Amino acid sequence: MDARALNWHNGCKGDTSRNEFIIPKTIDVLLDLARGNIGFFGCATGYIPSQVSLSLNKNYNLHLVDLDEVYLAFAKEQKYHQCGVTFKVRDITHEPTKRSFLNAIVISNTLLEIELTSESAQNICDYLKERGKLIIFTPDVLTDVVREDRKNNKDLLSEFSVGAVSLENKIDRFTRLPYPFYAHRTLYLISSFLNVGLKLETIEFGGAGNQYIMLVFVK
Repeated sequence: MDARALNWHNGCKGDTSRNEFIIPKTIDVLLDLARGNIGFFGCATGYIPSQVSLSLNKNYNLHLVDLDEVYLAFAKEQKYHQCGVTFKVRDITHEPTKRSFLNAIVISNTLLEIELTSESAQNICDYLKERGKLIIFTPDVLTDVVREDRKNNKDLLSEFSVGAVSLENKIDRFTRLPYPFYAHRTLYLISSFLNVGLKLETIEFGGAGNQYIMLVFVK
């Protein structure tokens, strides 16, 4: 078993925001659908879809997609209750090989790691059927700005106010690797998916200290 994947999976297991906000909220949205093809994009080791599947039945088919082959191999070892499940190594920002076949897409944290362009937002949208839902969970970046502001002499809050913050050394707490950080990410996500024709249905704060934001779009 790969140590890096195991470390990530164990980190997910102990993460309050995933267990008490992301997973329950995902279940609520998917149960309203009653059935369908559900994409988990950037699924990593499969922790979230495996937990969500416990509340679903055989009328759901889960499509797990990730760019990391090692993480996806770990995900294949997890159990997904009664749901059908497929696995695919793929960059979710590329043009889809199959269009309009998913009833919902769940993306948690992954959009922190990619530069979302109008083209990549359209490619993600194209996976959805009409009336399909895009469910996004992303951290409230202002929390990170305040935390970093306390550790640096730079006035990051002032920079954030004009959208200029770029914390180049922001470290992921599970992998301990740096990842991109952009000010006003949530507003950028909203505008990106509105511009490709989706409608914003829900915006909700939650997780430990309300550090996460859930966005639900409808095609």
